[in-house]
Amino acid sequence: MESSTNTVTDVNGNKHSTTVEKKTENGHTTTTKTVTDNGKTTVEKTENGQTTSVTTQKPQDGYYENVPVTVINASDKDIVELYISDSTSDSWGDNLLQDGYVFEQGDEADGLAISFDENTTFDIKVVEDDDEVLEYNGIEMKDINESGVVLTFKGATVNVRLAEFPTDNMEENVA
Repeated sequence: MESSTNTVTDVNGNKHSTTVEKKTENGHTTTTKTVTDNGKTTVEKTENGQTTSVTTQKPQDGYYENVPVTVINASDKDIVELYISDSTSDSWGDNLLQDGYVFEQGDEADGLAISFDENTTFDIKVVEDDDEVLEYNGIEMKDINESGVVLTFKGATVNVRLAEFPTDNMEENVA
């Protein structure tokens, strides 16, 4: 993986930084560009010629808006429905997977975003291809920030971690 970072501090003490990471795996190149400017972070990911972009704003009073979510299906079944809801809500809301989309075993997907404050807990519901329903309740987001969150589903457990941390040797946060 190639990586470069450029950070500049202006006369008012505000930091402006750009980080570009380029990773090639199995002949596919993924480029991730992260720009932080005055508390606003924009992450652009280009993979197979397609670019997705998510912008987050530094929280005001502990509220995070449009935090990018990456979902990994490490289970032995395909996922056909995915819901993420504030634990205080009586409703699951809309299925986050587009109609007919099957999130297959081993797949990784991003492009989802959630908003929350540092005290929010979430419930997650997964429906597998055999109609088995798994619910993960009371997932705390207190250690998550605007850089994003990765949710790894593996059977009855979900691992929650910051987007920038590697998965190797990580302790599971099981809900």
